[in-house]
Amino acid sequence: DLYNQIFRNISSNKEKKIFEVSIEKLIYEKEKKFKKITNFCDIALNQKMLNFTLTDKSCGRWKKNFKKLDLKKLEPILRKTTERLGYEW
Repeated sequence: DLYNQIFRNISSNKEKKIFEVSIEKLIYEKEKKFKKITNFCDIALNQKMLNFTLTDKSCGRWKKNFKKLDLKKLEPILRKTTERLGYEW
């Protein structure tokens, strides 16, 4: 799929300027993930970042908000990427 082609192209770049994380990981592993993100961006972690409110209301919304026909069209495009991030179809 197009996303995977783009990701492979970026990943083959020596600088590797991409960081992927699921919303669930940000919610349930907040401090750990924010540390990784700030390290990746070469910025300092601060308390305001950790105080940012994230809720699980957004979890799974990508799947709930699409009609079944739309999901069937999207699955071949997004399946590999979403599964790599821990999502299930």
